Amino acid sequence: MTKEKEFYWVQKRGEKRVPFKLHLKMTGKNAQGGEFEEEVVTENISRRGALVRCKEELKAGATVWLTAYEQVAALATVCSIAPHDEQNGYFRVGLKFEQVLGNWLLK
Repeated sequence: MTKEKEFYWVQKRGEKRVPFKLHLKMTGKNAQGGEFEEEVVTENISRRGALVRCKEELKAGATVWLTAYEQVAALATVCSIAPHDEQNGYFRVGLKFEQVLGNWLLK
């Protein structure tokens, strides 16, 4: 990646994301309005959000709770959702943290 493209990427995101796989429990309401609970896996993380892979179809603007090992919890807003693996029904979901309780991995 050239310096110019790298600068644009950082400016667009607001902060750098770090590739990191972490298993989290995500709960909330799916796109149909039903309650769900699912174990999700992060693809990357930042201080203020994460990109996760999940099977539930969610709506942009939805609020979800994430928990890790019963020690860290985060209230997050769904910012983006895109099909990732149509054969297995996974979505890539971009999350913005609204509130973090406990010690998140990045500060």
